[in-house]
Amino acid sequence: MTPLAAGLAVLGAYALGGVPFSLLLGFVLKGIDIRTRGSGNVGATNLGRVCGWRYFPLAFALDFAKGFAPLMFAAPALAVAPMGRASVLAATVLLALAPVAGHLYSPFLGFRGGKGVATTAGALSALLPLETAVAAAVWFAVFALTRTVGVASSAAAAALPPAFFLCRGRPADETALVGGLCVLLSALVLYRHRSNLKEYVARRGPG
Repeated sequence: MTPLAAGLAVLGAYALGGVPFSLLLGFVLKGIDIRTRGSGNVGATNLGRVCGWRYFPLAFALDFAKGFAPLMFAAPALAVAPMGRASVLAATVLLALAPVAGHLYSPFLGFRGGKGVATTAGALSALLPLETAVAAAVWFAVFALTRTVGVASSAAAAALPPAFFLCRGRPADETALVGGLCVLLSALVLYRHRSNLKEYVARRGPG
């Protein structure tokens, strides 16, 4: 993979990330614009809330695949790319970030989008499977306690950077670049869920 090909792959990953599968499923399955129902979000959770939870797994899987596929398809080419290690690392990080950015700021929806949990999970599953498994375990534990998807997603996002930095044995350049990606993706997911967290705190009350 040449630098030009890597750049085109990143752009393609961004475009793929921007495909609003849950919104399209709402139109196809129920003739509903999910932006006008429920939370108004274009993600899998709102599709489940509006159209029925039996559709949630499909929407989640499609959004997950948007993050997972670019890295998995590009990995063999990057492994033999005629680029330096720093360039390969940078391309890998960008291929993980691009579909998430596309989902959050879709070029097909006026640079608006969903909250990015499934696409982030897909990208990080391809790049950091162990850390993603830790975050997933946190998600299930918090959801069992709160029964609130937004709170569970926020907790999982918050757990990701510590899970990464507690893993030892990485070269310094990889720790800096991939660790920075973890922090950025965590911050984006938490920012997107700020209203969910405020609502949960308000519902719980001062006591």
